Amino acid sequence: VAESKDPAAAFHLGRQLEAQDKIKEAVMYYSRSKRYSHAVRLAKKHGMVRELMNLSLQSTPRVMIDTATYFEKRGEYGKAVQLYQRGGRQARALDICFKGQLFEELELIADELNTDSDPSLLQRCADFFLDNQQHARACHLLVLSKQYFRALEMCEQYDIPVNEEMAEAMTPEKT
Repeated sequence: VAESKDPAAAFHLGRQLEAQDKIKEAVMYYSRSKRYSHAVRLAKKHGMVRELMNLSLQSTPRVMIDTATYFEKRGEYGKAVQLYQRGGRQARALDICFKGQLFEELELIADELNTDSDPSLLQRCADFFLDNQQHARACHLLVLSKQYFRALEMCEQYDIPVNEEMAEAMTPEKT
């Protein structure tokens, strides 16, 4: 398997090793075969938490979300947030950030939001940042959600400078 790098052979060897209860080796060969769901299943079952995050990030969105739920139940919210987000469940990732006051993770999610993002997600993030005195961040999200009047009020109230990007976003298109 090491020489041929054949995924089917790696998978078969992984199954044999799993049957022999050689779990670490089985996980390695499942991973080499790119059958990450099998590797993740074993890693979870046998408490191989360090390997679990890497394997999940290489896997399908379904496996990422399943592993995120696993980490959430274990109280490892940072890992859960990252996997929910990568798995396409931004709303769930935000819920955990809000509940756990995970500012860094929330900022990473907010940095990826844009004008195409779900308006309710933009609103929730803006409200959270506003509640936590991060006015400039809240203002930026309000601009993304096209709440220009409210954003301008915040700029005035909290002395937030209107930069070129904000001004451009709030300027109506010429017809």
